[in-house]
Order: sequence, then C-alpha cells, then structure tokens
Amino acid sequence: SGILELKLKALILDIIHNIDVVKQLNQVQVHTTEDWAWKKQVRFYMKSDHTCYIQMVDSELQYTYEYQGNAPKLVYTPLTDKCYLTLTQAIKMGLGGNPYGPAGTGKTESVKALGGLLGRQVLVFNCDEGIDVKSMGRIFVGLVKCGAWGCFDEFNRLEESVLSAVSMQIQTIQDALKNHRTVCELLGKEVEINSNSGIFITMNPAGKGYGGRQKLPDNLKQLFRPVAMSRPDNELIAEVILYSEGFKDAEVLGRKLVSIFNLSRELLTPQQHYDWGLRALKTVLRGSGNLLRQLKKNGTKQNANESHIVVQALRLNTMSKFTFADCTRFDALIKDVFPGIDFKEVEYDELSAALKQAFEEANYEIIPNQIKKALELYEQLRQRMGVVIVGPSGAGKSTLWRMLRAALCKIGKVVKQYTMNPKAMPRHQLLGHIDMDTREWSDGVLTNSARQVVREPQDVSSWIICDGDIDPEWIESLNSVLDDNRLLTMPSGERIQFGPNVNFVFETHDLSCASPATISRMGMIFLSDEETDLNSLIKSWLRNQPVKYRNNLGNWIGDYFEKALQWVLKQNDYVVETSLVGTVMNGLSHLHGCKDHDQFIINLIRGLGGNLNMKSRLEFTKEVFNWARQSPPDPHKPMDTYYDSSTGRLASYVLKKPENLTADDFNNGQTLPVIQTPDMQRGLDYFKPWLSSDTKQPFILIGPEGCGKGMLLRYSFSQLRSTQIATVHCSAQTTSRHLLQKLSQTCMVISTNTGRVYRPKDCERLVLYLKDINLPKLDKWGTSTLVAFLQQVLTYQGFYDENLEWVGLENIQIVASMSAGGRLGRHKLTTRFTSIVRLCAVDYPEREQLQTIYGAYLEPVLHKNLKNHSIWGSSSKIYLLAGSMVQVYEQ
Repeated sequence: SGILELKLKALILDIIHNIDVVKQLNQVQVHTTEDWAWKKQVRFYMKSDHTCYIQMVDSELQYTYEYQGNAPKLVYTPLTDKCYLTLTQAIKMGLGGNPYGPAGTGKTESVKALGGLLGRQVLVFNCDEGIDVKSMGRIFVGLVKCGAWGCFDEFNRLEESVLSAVSMQIQTIQDALKNHRTVCELLGKEVEINSNSGIFITMNPAGKGYGGRQKLPDNLKQLFRPVAMSRPDNELIAEVILYSEGFKDAEVLGRKLVSIFNLSRELLTPQQHYDWGLRALKTVLRGSGNLLRQLKKNGTKQNANESHIVVQALRLNTMSKFTFADCTRFDALIKDVFPGIDFKEVEYDELSAALKQAFEEANYEIIPNQIKKALELYEQLRQRMGVVIVGPSGAGKSTLWRMLRAALCKIGKVVKQYTMNPKAMPRHQLLGHIDMDTREWSDGVLTNSARQVVREPQDVSSWIICDGDIDPEWIESLNSVLDDNRLLTMPSGERIQFGPNVNFVFETHDLSCASPATISRMGMIFLSDEETDLNSLIKSWLRNQPVKYRNNLGNWIGDYFEKALQWVLKQNDYVVETSLVGTVMNGLSHLHGCKDHDQFIINLIRGLGGNLNMKSRLEFTKEVFNWARQSPPDPHKPMDTYYDSSTGRLASYVLKKPENLTADDFNNGQTLPVIQTPDMQRGLDYFKPWLSSDTKQPFILIGPEGCGKGMLLRYSFSQLRSTQIATVHCSAQTTSRHLLQKLSQTCMVISTNTGRVYRPKDCERLVLYLKDINLPKLDKWGTSTLVAFLQQVLTYQGFYDENLEWVGLENIQIVASMSAGGRLGRHKLTTRFTSIVRLCAVDYPEREQLQTIYGAYLEPVLHKNLKNHSIWGSSSKIYLLAGSMVQVYEQ
C-alpha cells in the first residue's frame, strides 16, 4: 500500500544516512563523544525524566511528541547538515533561521524536515504583497500560542513598509523566547507564549531575475541566522532516491543523470523556460520509480534494464519543453552518456485511441505531433501540480487541454475545469482581499474556484486553467500551491490543502516575466511555429466551407495560398505584429465562399496584404497578379482593382460622389457627407466581409492619425441592419471597468439555463467600437488589462462579474481602431490578441483624391455663400482651389 511504501522508503533513507555517518566517523577515527564529527550529528537522548532531547553541537532541544503524519523523508546531505546546524544554533540563541538561495534548493523542505525530527508542527505561509501587518500579527499570535513553527516562504515579497513593522513583532516574540517568559505583547494584547514556537523565513535573492522582491532591512537581518543554500548535492540526492525507489545500480545511474543535466545546462540553447535544477531532477527520479513499479506490477522480469527505465523517464519528463532544435541535441547527449540504449516511448494505447476519437468528433485534423504533445501534457499533469503550455497564438495550446480532457472523459475519468484570464481583472478580484476596516475576507475568482475544487471527491480531477500573461505579482502567490506543499495560503491566514486530483494549467505565449521560482515549479509543454502544421489548419478550414465551393477553393489555395504566404512571411513588413497563424487566418477570412478565380485572387491580396505596409502591399499585389497571369484594368494602380460580381470581371474603382450636395448637409453636426474615392472604397472592402452577418469577426482598423478610420467605420456601421453602436474612447486610464459600464448601459442581462448572459437592448446586434485601443497604459510587466479582458471575452465569450459569477456575451461584435507605430503614449498590442482578431491597415488618401474630396466639399459651400456665381462658375476652378488647399496643408 502507499503508506507501507512511504515507510520503506523512509527506512531506506535512514539506513543509507546511518551507513554514511559510520563511514565518516571511521574516516576521522573518532574515539570520544566530544569529537566534532560526532557532536555535529543530530542525536536523540532519553533523559532520566523520561523526556526525549535532541542535541546538535551545544544546543539541546526538547522533542515535543506531536505526530506529524507519514511525510516523505528528505535525503540527508552535507548541505542539510549545515542548514540544521545553523537552525538549531539559532533556536538556542532565541533567534529565527533564514535559509536563502535560488529556487529549488530545498530551503522550505529543510525547515519542515527539522520540525518533523523535533516533533513540531511546521506551518508554511506563502508571503505576497496582499499580506499586511495585522494579518502577520494574527498569524504570529496563533503560532506562539500553540507552539508551532512558522515558515514564511518568499519572505522578501512582502511590501517594504510591512517588513519594517513586522520586525517589531518578531523582536518581541524572540525576546520572550530568549528570556523564557510565558507572555508577550502582540497587537496591543498580552498573549501566552509556548517556548517551542519558532519563526523561520526563506527567500530568493532580490534581483537576478526574481521580480517583486525587496532586500531585507538591517533590523530584520539581525533577527535571523542566515544559511546560504545555493548548491544542493545533486549526485548524492539522485543516488539515494534511486536506491529508495528500488534501483540496484543507483550509484552509476544517479551520476549519469546529473551529468546529463549539467551538460544540458551548458550545451543546449539558454531558454528562459528551461530548468536544470533539483526540482526537475526529482521529477525524473520519481518518474523512474513509477515506471519501475509499473513494470513489476505487470509481472516483467526483475532483470529489466534499469538504464532503459531511467532514459525513458528522462525523455518523458524533459522532451516536452524543448525547442525544435534542442530535441535532436538532447537525444544525441543521451546517446553519449548512455551508450547503446534504444529510445522507447511510454505507450498509452487506450488514451491515444480516445484522443484520436476526440479529435475526429471535434472535426479536427489528426496530427501525430499534436497527439504526442497531448500525451506529454497528460504525463506532466500526473507528475506536477502546475503545468505551463507555452507557445505562439494559434499553435494549439487550448486545443491540447480541451482534447485531452475530452479523451479522459471517454475513458471514464471525470475532469472538471475552471477557466479564467488572471490579467483580465484587478489583483483583488483574482486572489481575494481583506476589508481594511472590518478585517473581513472576500474571495477572488481563483480562491473561489479553489474552494469548489477541494469539495470534489478524490476520483474527480479538477483543472484550474489560467489563460493569460504570467508575471510574479499574481503567479508567485501560488508558490506554495505549486511545490510539494500543495497549499494555498491566503492573507486572512486561511489555508486550503489540495489533493493529488487537482492541477493548475497555465496557458501563455511568453515567459519573459516569470522568475526561476515559477519555472522550476512547473511542468512545461513548449509549442513552436516550426511545429505548427499549416496544411492541417487549411484543410480544417476548408472542411467548414460550403460543399459547392470546396473543390475550387482547395485547388486555388493549393496554387496560390502557400506561395503568397511565404512571400508575406519573408517580407515580414507588418503594420501590426501578429503570429504565423494570425496571418493565415487573416488571409483565409476573405476567401469564404469565393466562387470565381478572379474573385479569389482579389480576396487573397486583401486577406494576406491587408496588414502589410503600403510599399510591400503594392509589390505583393503585382506578384499575385503575375502568378495568376492576370493584368489589372489600370496597370498604374493595381491596388485599386476589385471584382465586379455583376459582370464577373475585374474592374477599377471610380469616384462615387453623393448627388445634389447642398451647404445644409455640412451643418448637421459632426459628420460630413462621405465622398467615396477609390481609396475609401478599397478600405471599406477590406473589412466589409468581417461585418457581414454570417461571418461576424472582431477586427482592428489601423492607420495614421486623421486618415479617415472613424469615418470609414461610421459609414459601414450605418449600412448595418438593426445594429446599435457603443463607442468607447480609450485613453491611458481606460480599464475593463469602463468597458463593463458601457456594456451595462447598452445591454440587458438575461438568465438562461446555462447562466447569465448580456444581450443588446432593442436591437439584434451590438458593435462595441474601441477607439485608440493601444492608448491604455500597460502595467509594469507589460500587460494591458483592457486587452487581457477583451482576449478573455473573445476566447471564452464572457467574463467574471463583481459577484465572481461568469456572465456570457451574445450578439456583440468587437471592432477597434488605432494608430500604428510606437509613438509617445501608444503601446504595442500583445501578439496573442492581434492573432485572434482580424487586421487591416489604411493610409492617407493620395493627393489627387484629397483634392477631389475638398472640391466636392467646397462646391456647395461656395455656391451658397457667394451670390456672384461667375467668379466660381466652373467646377475646374473649385478643384484648382482645392488643390491649393492641399498644397498649403502639405507645406
């Protein structure tokens, strides 16, 4: 059984440690109990008063007989020795201990293990900026009353003002412990103090890639004895864990494993999401043990090659995070270190079959690589509490977990999911907060999901999916959840303990803001553009087209699409940066329902060329006409070509001027009559398909200031049937709250059988128009909450309201406009957002077209205001005047 297994492992670790101690004592030839080699060991003595004491050098601590459960034991190494020695000396002097060093070196685990040896309860608290002085004070009161140890993880993530005030409270407690007093004063009250209590802190270095951490103030430093834990003894740990897992050849295998990790660190590309530390090593070691036990269970002979098992576990746990190029390098490394080993994948016959079925039912193409990644995700979810799926937009991150969930349900495993974008809401709405006046705790979306998850029975798996940008401010509040503690600690002092049936899945395109503390705790699934199968994407798109057009579309796409896409990618002259799949979807969005070859050519130019700068767009248009052996009606202006559906031929745009314009048309407020110049008609045709009722797609119109974006959009909105327009003028201060206010004014909330839904009032459809979407200010990690909110709305069709309830959105289309370029006050949009919306760029009208527009505007005005018509008798004179105006404007 599991408990017996734990006991046996613990006994093996103890025996190995005892053998080591005896070896050491023999080596230095110890003869008396006063020798240093003996004194520095942790020793247990039973005194005459029938009390057990623990001695280490000259500190003597009482064993407190508090049963701590059957916890997995730590491997005892020289570093553990050094840590225990520092901590026991600190306790003797009435101080606290401070193990510090990089992530994954065993700081927290060492404090917990020492507490276990002394029979004391150790409570781990994950510190973050949500905790204030009063919260800390309440935790301290609890600790000193019950005689437990508090281990405050990531202590230097507390705010500086809190650190300063907390040092006063700690000083009071330590003073009482040192002088063996029975009471001390905390939070203005006298509190009984148990002499067994202790306060320990662990921390990562401030800076060095660890965001959101402070340096400790000097008055705090002197209250804790520091111990540097930078280099764990990996070889010893690997060897001992392999022995305890049942491997006979552990010494050699442990050494080889560690050397592979060291070589990988040096020889593979230095990626942000690679981790070659102790946590990654332990996952491989535990995985090896699981595979060995599985083989024994299946009745395989004991002489199964142990090297094979270790290599299998190593590849299973590390291949998923490699970039395309590093996969082959890593396999070559393994062949060097483990010569003559064949690579054999772990087989999941039942799950693989269920996955294929799930892909077929979802009408997706079956791609072997995607099935492989889904199996890697399954394996990582078994090994680790938190898994990150990282890759560009459109690489299939969401598809992976959705298909895996569907497949697990098919083989009879129940998986519940809770989805959120952590950056789409303020921190207090995500993680909860304390009311400063009443000290009452209010849950956030994530903590609320955690409560629901804990209530589920053990046979129900739950995934909490955080789909959004990762930064230290919110994800490191989950540090103690994602390591071996599996514990969510809230600023209120409340603690939620998760079982092995819970996983956190993070989905993001970029880990540049994540610290090593986050990366070392996570399983990684890395997806890249090189592995994206565009042919399958196009096939999948074709499958959803009307049957009558499918054959022709397939042939034309085969002839031109890939060629055109490669040209655009090679040129790489985008107005707004987007991902590979974003570019492809832009291209395909115009090809829906093309019946004619000429129509296909024009729509291909619009789709793939819409996000190119004008010079490249002109070249691209010429290239495509050249491939299609077509010549545009006006060779000087190939971009002004359109497909005339009435004649079935290509034609050039001509000026459409409103008839009978009078001067009164200019006095009706803001809007001027629209003069449809060729440029304008072309601009309208770029985004008309996205506004049509059958394919409604979110899009952004990009162009320089004053080029007529707003006018184009207003004109096209006015052509829509039963549609209301809600305009949000964005500024640096605009947040998702402003958007929600606008929605609540223009929508009504309806309760349906699937929950609450926002629908437009008094009309069939609402267009939410965001002007200058790139103006809202980014936070210090480079995220715009407005854009994160929109990303959640577009991906999951809803959002969380104030009551932490999910509200859906129906019949609401999002349209935005912006000026491109990194001008002052304008920010880059994340590629994850620009990839899920369609993009098209417009530019200033050409000079002659400006002249036409001004002439059309001047004519009625001058005719009305100047009685003597003979001065301005002819239109040509008016257009000359318009030309002069343009010239003045240009100068």
